[in-house]
Amino acid sequence: VVYRHTAEQGVAEFIVTGRTDTELHYTLPGYLAGRIDWVGLALMNPGDGEASATLTAFHADGAILGRSTVIVAARERVAAMLADFFPGVDAGRVDRVRVVSDRPLCGCEISGSGLARLLFMPATGPGTGAARRCLPHVVTDFPGVWENYLVLDNPADERALPVLHLCAAGRSVVDEELSVPAQSTRVVDLAAYAGWGADSGWLSGCPPALKARLSYVATVSGGIAEYGLDLAEAAELTFQFPRSGGGDFDWHGLALYNPGDADNTVILKAFRDGQEVDRELVVVPAGARISGLLHAGAGIERVLASGDAP
Repeated sequence: VVYRHTAEQGVAEFIVTGRTDTELHYTLPGYLAGRIDWVGLALMNPGDGEASATLTAFHADGAILGRSTVIVAARERVAAMLADFFPGVDAGRVDRVRVVSDRPLCGCEISGSGLARLLFMPATGPGTGAARRCLPHVVTDFPGVWENYLVLDNPADERALPVLHLCAAGRSVVDEELSVPAQSTRVVDLAAYAGWGADSGWLSGCPPALKARLSYVATVSGGIAEYGLDLAEAAELTFQFPRSGGGDFDWHGLALYNPGDADNTVILKAFRDGQEVDRELVVVPAGARISGLLHAGAGIERVLASGDAP
């Protein structure tokens, strides 16, 4: 789903997973205080009966800031600013919202700085995340240009102790245990690892309930992007580039990360209008990342990456 504000040109996009659940978690951009000036929630009931949902707002330290109850009619949506769901609560202090409903629901978080910089994230279920979560593209080598954050939300009642592994050109440079207390959020500023030249990595030892996401901020323009680290590793990947609102973008790039112990030979096939228009053979070294821009003016809409291994 793609959203575009036609006056201010804000653009946001997220994958529609189709998942509904009686427990949902909104992981909010509380770590961007001062950069985000509004946050809203949308909650949708795809079922045939009325749903009653209780929303609980959490601070990063796990403190409960407020609760509210919302009725969502069958096949309807409730959307409002965070402050409207939790009157009297300082919305800027809310880092996560948990929804518990008597019927399966789905939802997304909507936030931004004005309408030129939009951030959308789908609500997630109670958690079936893998023990390993890959960080395919870490930006530590452009201080003052990019900020890069790893955000860990732990909605469970037990402390999470994932280990952060960072690599520089395939060489392991960091192995650090990250303690995330129960019901809390931990933000890791990846700029702290600039001296190691880290460009990729992974988390190990993640409990299923842990929510992990990567965030990027362009410090000059204020552009913000965020995505969840819940995508499976696979030997075949598809990159879909933003055809809609194409005039808003003047560059496209992709990053490939190899979490394996052996070099991975990958065939990249580029498509336009359903036809293959180009292909390249690249080698991604063990534990390393490669990244680059697509050919300017090629009008590439999709790239299929087929590797020897995930």
